Amino acid sequence: MKTLVCPHCATKVPQHASVCVGCGAEIVRGATRQERSAGGCVFALLVLAVSMVIVGMGPMPDPRDDASLFLVLKFIALVIIANVVGRLLMRWVRRSKLRFIRPYEHL
Repeated sequence: MKTLVCPHCATKVPQHASVCVGCGAEIVRGATRQERSAGGCVFALLVLAVSMVIVGMGPMPDPRDDASLFLVLKFIALVIIANVVGRLLMRWVRRSKLRFIRPYEHL
């Protein structure tokens, strides 16, 4: 059975454990929810900025026309898809990262 060694207390922990038995540090495998969310937002903003520059180079449709509504809907769909892709990229990039996170209480 493989074991991990906690960097905080040097206790041997089973590989399938979710917390260290010695100090209570949480074992996090891969990207955290916060990291995935931040990666998705950054990727979505980057894709939105690039797409706005590309669209800005061409002629803009009349605001009263249906084409302008479809343009806005395309941007919304593009941002949603880019956010999902960014989250998946963060999960893929950090897939083998293993960390021991121990919250510290300030007195």
